[in-house]
Amino acid sequence: MSQPLSLLMVEDSADDAELLLYELSAGGYATDARVVDDLPALRAALAERSWDIVISDHNLHGFDSSQALSTVREHDRDVAFVIVSGFIGEEAAVEAMKAGADDYVMKDHPARLMPAVERGLREASIRRERRAALRQVAANEARLRMLTDNMPCLIVQIQIPGDGALRITYVSGRPGIVPGLEPEALVSRPDRLFERFGADGEHLRALFIEAPETQQEIHWSGRMSDEHGHVCWFDFRGRRCSAQPGCQLWDGVFFDVTQQKQVENEVRDMNRRLRELAARANLTRETERSRIAREIHDDLGGSLTALKIDLVQLRTREPELPRLTPMIELIDDTVQAVRRICADLHPRILDDLGLQAALEWQLDRFRERSGLECRLTAPDDCIAVDRITAISVFRVFQEALTNVARHAAAKRVEVWLSGGDELVLEVRDDGRGIAPERRNDRDSFGILGMQERMYGIGGTIEIDNPPEGGTRVILRVPLQTDHMSAIQSDDERETP
Repeated sequence: MSQPLSLLMVEDSADDAELLLYELSAGGYATDARVVDDLPALRAALAERSWDIVISDHNLHGFDSSQALSTVREHDRDVAFVIVSGFIGEEAAVEAMKAGADDYVMKDHPARLMPAVERGLREASIRRERRAALRQVAANEARLRMLTDNMPCLIVQIQIPGDGALRITYVSGRPGIVPGLEPEALVSRPDRLFERFGADGEHLRALFIEAPETQQEIHWSGRMSDEHGHVCWFDFRGRRCSAQPGCQLWDGVFFDVTQQKQVENEVRDMNRRLRELAARANLTRETERSRIAREIHDDLGGSLTALKIDLVQLRTREPELPRLTPMIELIDDTVQAVRRICADLHPRILDDLGLQAALEWQLDRFRERSGLECRLTAPDDCIAVDRITAISVFRVFQEALTNVARHAAAKRVEVWLSGGDELVLEVRDDGRGIAPERRNDRDSFGILGMQERMYGIGGTIEIDNPPEGGTRVILRVPLQTDHMSAIQSDDERETP
């Protein structure tokens, strides 16, 4: 099948035009041709429509192929242009090729016409594709530049040659992203970027210079002061984009994280205050328990003791009264109950001998009541903790043992205590385990109370079912902190 070809022919000889059309038809082209013989007609034809190829004679009436080529290129820089001439000197042919002609053919060598036409069409197609690709690249670059110029960050490319002198080869971003630094000024004075951040900037410079070839990323955070003295925080994330010997190339982004830092500081301060509030609430609760225990012990215990003394004296005077001995025994049981309640409200062993002894005492009491096999593994040396931490850990330990007695159906309880940078207490039983939904049950006040106490001292609590079965409770508490000491000192001053 013939290939369609739109042809604009610049020719002032009708016979030569017919011969060219015949050769093209014989070569397999169905030509849609127009013949013009002067420059005005050529311009009109070019303005009217687009053409696949322009074939021009060299010597024409009043002009030549160079003028025709110039006219064509003014309208279409990519259309194929082939010169067909009875005579064209070598110098003119070379100049035409330099000016943008795709080929030239001598009229007495018609066999070269088809290869020249095909070459011209191919080159024109390549030019169009290249120009379209360049337009797309330019559009993409413009779009990228628009995006980067409007992003709330500073984008840089940093080059580090063998001499260690940092150069900024690319920078993009809105003016004012880094206070006191305009993006375009960094290319000429890259040191300003590092100087602006002071000691933090020198640290960043060192990260670049000292980065080994295997390192692919750099993360950095630094601060600076603006013209009003306000502290601004920036994060930098850089990635190596080339690893040529003796030269590093990094792409990176500076993000203004001042607002984020402010929020983080506010959240951190709020969490600190909440922990202090929880710790104060727990300490107040323990102080109240201690007061109640003292009143029960002093008032009720004293009254029961006095009543027992009176009954014993009465029994001495009236031994025949039958109910006196059971009443004395009941008073003894009540005194023991009062002592047990007072110990639960405020175990004095915690104040007298410390946390480790209190845990051992509590575990012994639990063993006596439950009949379970219990074992405590602890270091030989006592772990020094502040009073708030000791009370909170002890209460959580009590609750963990209570849960074992109520829910676990266990036969054995093992406890591990260790110290160091943090206090770790692990309680494990061999019972049925805890259902996953109960771990985060908002109505499970026992677990919520354990979590609250750990939060108040900056600790954590983990409750899970280990692979070997049962339930495991792990407490982790950082040892003495300044704000815990302050709370304890305040409380000691306020407590009569």
